[in-house]
Amino acid sequence: MAPHVCLALAGLLGKHGAFDLRFERCGRFPGVLYLAPEPDAQLRRLTEVIADRWPEAPPYGGKFTGIVPHLTIADGQDDAVLDEVEAELLGQLPFTSRVSSVVLMVHDGAKWRERASFALCELTLGSLAGDLVDGGVVGVEPSPVRGQYFQCAEAMSLLAVDQL
Repeated sequence: MAPHVCLALAGLLGKHGAFDLRFERCGRFPGVLYLAPEPDAQLRRLTEVIADRWPEAPPYGGKFTGIVPHLTIADGQDDAVLDEVEAELLGQLPFTSRVSSVVLMVHDGAKWRERASFALCELTLGSLAGDLVDGGVVGVEPSPVRGQYFQCAEAMSLLAVDQL
C-alpha cells in the first residue's frame, strides 16, 4: 500500500470516535460462524466512508450487496464443528469490547496478517488550556455537558461544550 493511501486512511478514520460494542449472539454465513456486534451502525459508517472515498475498491470486492458487520470466529469448517464452537461460545456471552482502532488485514492466500492499524479518536476530559496543543484547534462542536471540554488528541480537534 502506498504511503499516501495510509496517510489518507489515518486521516479519514482518525476523525471518527472510538466506541463500545456488545456481543450477545452468534450468526452464520455458509461455512462461517461469527459474533454479531450491537449496535453495528458505527461499523457500517466506517465501512461506508472508506467505500465512499475509494469507490473503485468496494467492500469485499463488491461480491456482496449489503454490509454485515461481524467478528469471524470460525471459517471453512463443517457445520458440526461450527455447532460445537457456537455451543461453547454461547456460554461466554454477552461481553463488551472497546473499538479504538481499525486494523487493515490482508490475506496472502494461506493466512491473514495485519498490514496496518489506524487509531480512532479517543475523547478525554480535560481543561481548555491543557487541551490546546501548539494552539491547534481544528474544529469546535457542541456537547451537552456544561463547562467541560473534550479533546481528540489524534485529530488535534477540540470539542467545546455548549451552554445548556
